[in-house]
Amino acid sequence: MKIESKINTISSHRERPGIKTSKNSLKDTVSIGSRKDIGVSYYPQDPSVTEPVLSKIAGNNITPGPDNDRIDTDGDVKPKEDGNLIYSPEEAEFINVQTFVSVDKVINMAEKFLGKKIKWSFGREKIIIHPDKGEMKNAYYNKKDGTLNFFHFKDKKTGQTIHTGKSFDIGSHETGHAILDGMKPNFLKWNIETEAIHEAFGDIISMLASLQEDKVCELFLKETGGDFRKENLLSRIGEQFGQSVMGKPFIRSAINSYTYSNPYLLPQMQQEDELTGEAHVFGQLFVGTFYDIMEKVFNQYVSQGMGQKEALKK
Repeated sequence: MKIESKINTISSHRERPGIKTSKNSLKDTVSIGSRKDIGVSYYPQDPSVTEPVLSKIAGNNITPGPDNDRIDTDGDVKPKEDGNLIYSPEEAEFINVQTFVSVDKVINMAEKFLGKKIKWSFGREKIIIHPDKGEMKNAYYNKKDGTLNFFHFKDKKTGQTIHTGKSFDIGSHETGHAILDGMKPNFLKWNIETEAIHEAFGDIISMLASLQEDKVCELFLKETGGDFRKENLLSRIGEQFGQSVMGKPFIRSAINSYTYSNPYLLPQMQQEDELTGEAHVFGQLFVGTFYDIMEKVFNQYVSQGMGQKEALKK
C-alpha cells in the first residue's frame, strides 16, 4: 500500500556515508558461483538512525540485478571482483543492493517463522523490485503486476535527495504487504479492518526483521535500557520520511494509546494524533498491541535470567 501523508517539509538527518564493520569479517574472495554466502552492505534500519552494516546473504543463484530465485531487481548490479555486494550509499549500485537485501531478509525470516515457502498472489515465482522508479514521495506494493516500487524526492529545506528504498523500515513494510497478500489475497480491498491489518502487518514485519540484525538490538538497548515505553528506533517507523515530508519524527509509532472504536464511525482521513478509520492510522491499534506483547515476552525472558540482547532476538 502507498505511504499516505500530509506534506509538511522539515529538515531531516543526513545519511551517514560510512559502513560499519563488525566482528564478522567479509574477507572471502571466492567467486560467487562457488560459495554459499556473499557479503553485502545495507541499512538495517532507517538511514537517519543507523549507518550501513556488513552482513551476509545466500550466494547461490545470485545473478545481476541483483536477482535470485525469489527476487527480480530492475537493473544489472553485480558483485565486485571480490564476489561481494558491498557498496557505499553514494554509489549508484547501493540502492539496488539495499532494496534487494531488505526484501530477501524479510522473505527468509517469514518463511523460517512459517515453516513453508511463501506463495505470491500474482502467480509468479519472483517478485519484481523497482529500486528507484522515479520522483515521488512514496513507496508501494502493486498487487496487479507483483512489484515493489520505490522512489526518490528532494527535501526542499536541506536539498538532500531521499530514496524511500534506502529505508529498511519502508522496504520491509512493503514486502510485508506482498507476503500477507500471498496468504490472504482478499484482505487488501475487503474492508477497513483488513486493510488496516495489512498496514499493521507491514510495520510488524519491519520491527521483527530489523531485530535480526545485532546492531539494531544494540542500538535499541542503548536508547531504552530495555524499557519499551521509551521512543526508540524499533517503535518509530520511517523516521527520515516522517521528518522530511510529514513534519514529525516518524511516519508512525508503535507506542500509542489508541483504543478500539468502530472504524466506520470514525473520520476516514489522517488526523494528527487521533484515531481515524484511515487504514494506516487504524492499523496502529494492531501494531501497538503487538508491540505491547513483544514487551511482555521480552520482560518474561529477562526475568528468567536471559540477557537483554538474546531476549530481543528470541
